[in-house]
Amino acid sequence: VTTNLVRTTCDSANINGNWYFTTQTVTDSFTTSLGCDSIVLTTLTIGNSIVSYDTIYACKYYELNLKRYEKSQEVILNYISSQGCDSTIYNQLYIMQPKTINRTLVGCDSVLYGGVWHKKSTQFNDTAYGQGPNCDTIYYVNLQVNKSYYSEQTIQHCYSAVINGKLYTNSATLVLNDKTMNGCDSVEVYNIIISNPLYSSETLYSCDSIIYRGNTYTSSTQVIDTLMSKEGCDSIHTANLFITRSIVQKQEITLCPGEVYELANGTLTSKAGEHYSSFVASTGCDSIIIEEIMYYEVHKSPVPDIEKCLGEEVFFDISVWDSYENVQWGNGEQNKSIVLDHFGRYVVHLTDENNCIIKDTFEVIDAECLPCPIHIPNAFTPNRNGLNERFKPIHNCTYSHYHFQIYNRWGEKIFETFDPEDSWDGVYMDKEAQQDAYVWILYCVEKKTKSVISANGTVTLLR
Repeated sequence: VTTNLVRTTCDSANINGNWYFTTQTVTDSFTTSLGCDSIVLTTLTIGNSIVSYDTIYACKYYELNLKRYEKSQEVILNYISSQGCDSTIYNQLYIMQPKTINRTLVGCDSVLYGGVWHKKSTQFNDTAYGQGPNCDTIYYVNLQVNKSYYSEQTIQHCYSAVINGKLYTNSATLVLNDKTMNGCDSVEVYNIIISNPLYSSETLYSCDSIIYRGNTYTSSTQVIDTLMSKEGCDSIHTANLFITRSIVQKQEITLCPGEVYELANGTLTSKAGEHYSSFVASTGCDSIIIEEIMYYEVHKSPVPDIEKCLGEEVFFDISVWDSYENVQWGNGEQNKSIVLDHFGRYVVHLTDENNCIIKDTFEVIDAECLPCPIHIPNAFTPNRNGLNERFKPIHNCTYSHYHFQIYNRWGEKIFETFDPEDSWDGVYMDKEAQQDAYVWILYCVEKKTKSVISANGTVTLLR
């Protein structure tokens, strides 16, 4: 009897105690219990497990089996093959990072980079793209352009100059070569000009004073000026000034207004100020007499017009306005005061302390005077409320005589004043007077109209 079997396995198989490692057909013979031969044909398929190794290079990261890896490591992946056997892949990942390289290129005046000369400091960012497993390389290039130093100046001096520690007495050109702190060339050029000062002098003569270069000199002297020449050096100029004095006499004359004065040269003048009379002295300079004429100040109208009431005699004292040495009125009187008893124009001659005579006129005018009204209240309330606190006659008059008295019902004088502005505050003997009626008596003479007021009445004190 023949039996056919099919068997599939991985790596190896054991059939009737024997191991098989490759795909083949295995024939086994057996004797049945009846004593007959039995043949078993086994078609054996051996599938091998797959183990593989892979090396992977990547930049920054690598995705494997839907997973992202950013570091270098070994990644093991297991699969089932089509034959149903295990399949293992060992992946060695090498994750590379981009390189960054910083470079600084330094030069004087210009730097060559990328085939171009650059004259100013600047920065460039360049990328070198990697080949195969190599990542990009980023270059940061800093161009530093340092300037060479060059200067040229002209130095002007008189006599000599010291430049860079060396004394120069003649004009020359000095070139100094050096290096700057950045290592670039430094060139300094000095054009040295040496000039000598110029000297000049002059002699000037004058009487009394001389104006020289904007300044006035009144005595002989020597003036030394230091000026700037066109070459830039000092120019020294000496001026010898000789001043001869004129003979000067000065007089001060004070006159009364309107007086005429004869000057030293015979000229008549009534003009105030300094007057000069010149004569030639033996020295050749002028002899000058200065006469300063001044006029006393007097009042052009010292006496004012005067108002008076009809029938009033006004005693007028002129010394109230000013003081005079002598006063002569138009009627011949020589008193400093006069009684004015009628209206009209008056003439007066006044002699002041300088013996100047002033003639003046003034008018005595009718003032058309009316008696000055006066009002006397009939009650007041000294209760410290700020209203109607004091009692007095109310007027706007000027009195030559004034007498005001208040009496109580027992005839005691409780208040008296000669001052038209004084008033009673309701206090008697340092105590508040009681509420009552009080008798007042007023006698006064108005100064302007001479009107006499004599009156009495009562006032009620309320509290």
